Amino acid sequence: MHVIINKELMNQIRPYGTIKTYRSNEFIYMEEDPASFLYIIQSGRIRAFLVGKNGESITLEVLKKGRIFGDSALMSHTTRPVNIQAVTDVTILVIPINDVIRMTHQNQELMLLLFEHMEELIARLTRQIYALTTYNTTQKIANFLIEETNHGKETLPYTHENIAECLGISRVSVSRNIKKMQESGAVDYHYGIVKVLDIKQLEELLRNE
Repeated sequence: MHVIINKELMNQIRPYGTIKTYRSNEFIYMEEDPASFLYIIQSGRIRAFLVGKNGESITLEVLKKGRIFGDSALMSHTTRPVNIQAVTDVTILVIPINDVIRMTHQNQELMLLLFEHMEELIARLTRQIYALTTYNTTQKIANFLIEETNHGKETLPYTHENIAECLGISRVSVSRNIKKMQESGAVDYHYGIVKVLDIKQLEELLRNE
């Protein structure tokens, strides 16, 4: 489950930050940049990615409206561990980390939400490690779709290539498996948007493949 800033809390937070707009493909920040700000997406989508030794782009996650990122700023004197780039035109609330800390002293709801965000992040990374080391290719894709759509409650703005990059498998394998899942009625895929139609089918793949 992804932690989302609700409208009421966003209205409380907004005066502390600055609204910035980035064009599609523009960088918000890059690896090793100083971590001085926390970000909340107001509209559009961004992606977090690493650059491999051979220059290949490795997508870690695509985030949309209401999501928090830049949480490395919550740790003292750190730099950014990943690159963040706009997928579409995106509007983002940018908050200096000192103001975030000040707000948490005044707003218990925000403090608890940030703790929940960090807890969810650790749990998700743990599940990803388990999936990447235990599951076969089909199970990795099924598990990824379950996790990233919040058990089918959300759509997933990922291309086949995005999914392949996140899982470290070939795009051909992703396309072949997604096609099979479409044919069985488990998912729908259209113009880079994945929608889970039958979560039980995907969960069955995790048990039986």
